[in-house]
Amino acid sequence: MATKRPRAYSPGDSPCYQEQRFDEVMNLVSELHQTVTTAQRHRVLDKILRKSPSFANSLVQGGAVQALCLQLGFVLSFPYKSRGPESEVDQITMIFHVLGSLYQNCSERIREDSIDQIGRQILHVSIQVWKQSTNAPELLRHDRRSSLLSIWTFFSLSSAGSALLLEQEDFLYLLQSQMISDKDQHESVTKDINHLDNLQRQEKVYIILKHITHHSESYRLTIFEQFGTILSRLATALDLEQSSLERLASIFRNLALTSRVRVAMVENSHVISALLQLLLRFSNFYPYKQHAKAARTLLCTLGTLCLETDACLLLILHGDGMILSILFQYLRSAQVDEVI
Repeated sequence: MATKRPRAYSPGDSPCYQEQRFDEVMNLVSELHQTVTTAQRHRVLDKILRKSPSFANSLVQGGAVQALCLQLGFVLSFPYKSRGPESEVDQITMIFHVLGSLYQNCSERIREDSIDQIGRQILHVSIQVWKQSTNAPELLRHDRRSSLLSIWTFFSLSSAGSALLLEQEDFLYLLQSQMISDKDQHESVTKDINHLDNLQRQEKVYIILKHITHHSESYRLTIFEQFGTILSRLATALDLEQSSLERLASIFRNLALTSRVRVAMVENSHVISALLQLLLRFSNFYPYKQHAKAARTLLCTLGTLCLETDACLLLILHGDGMILSILFQYLRSAQVDEVI
C-alpha cells in the first residue's frame, strides 16, 4: 500500500513561531489599553491594520475588541467641541475601521464568540456614536456612519447578532433615517464621489435588512411597517444595480414568510405595485438572464403571498389583473426556463 505523502512543513506550525505571534498580539493589546493621546492611539491602530489578516483570530481572541471598546469610550467621554482638531474626531472612524477589519478577517466562529461576549457593549457605543455624529462635519459624519454600517453588517450575519441589533431601542429608527437620507440624496445629486459613497451605504442597509429579516421572524411585521413603503419606492428606481435589486427582492421574500406580514403586504398597494413593476421591467426592458435570480425571488414572493386565501383575489384585482398579464408574459417566453 502506498504511503501517504507527508504534509508540507509550514513555519507557522513551529512552537517558536506560535509563541512569537502570541507575544506580538499581547504587546499590541497591551499598547492599545495604555494609549491616552491621539498620536499614541493612531500609532497602535495603524500597527494593527498593518498586521497580516492571519493575525485577526489571535487579536480577537487576545482581547483586541474589548480594548477597542475601551478606547471608544475614552474618546466619547469628552464633549464633541472639546476633542480638539478633526484628527481627534477621526479616531472614532479609525477604531471602527480596525474593528471591522478584525471581524472581516477572523473566522466565523471566533467572530460570533466575540459578538456573544461583547456585542452589547459594541452596539451601545455604536448607537451613541451614530447619534453624536449628527453634529459632526458632513464628510466625517458619512465616513463614521459607513463604518458603523459595516460593523452592523457583521452582526446581522448570525441569528444572535441580529437579535442583539434589534434589541437596541433606536436601531431600526436610525436605519430608517439613513435610508430616507440616502434616498433623498439619490434623487438629488449627480454621480460624483459623494453619490457613490451614498450608494455604498445604501447597499449596506440592504444587506443588513436582508439578514435580519431572515433571522428574526418575530420582528418581520415591525420591520415591514417601518420599511415597506420606502423599500417599494426604492425598488422602482430606474438606476439600481443588479446586486441591489437582488437584495431588495430577498428582503420582500423574507418578510413574506410570516403570515401577518403577508396580509399587510397585500393590503399595501405601493408594495404590490413595486413587486409587479419589477417583474415587468425584468421581462421587457432588461437583459433577462442578468436578473433571473431577482425575478425568481420575486415570483417566489408572490407565490408565498398567495398562501393567504384573501390575498389571491386582491392580487388578481390589483392593477386590473396586471399580475395575470405579467405571469402570462413569462410563461409564453423562454424566460420561464430561467425561473423554474
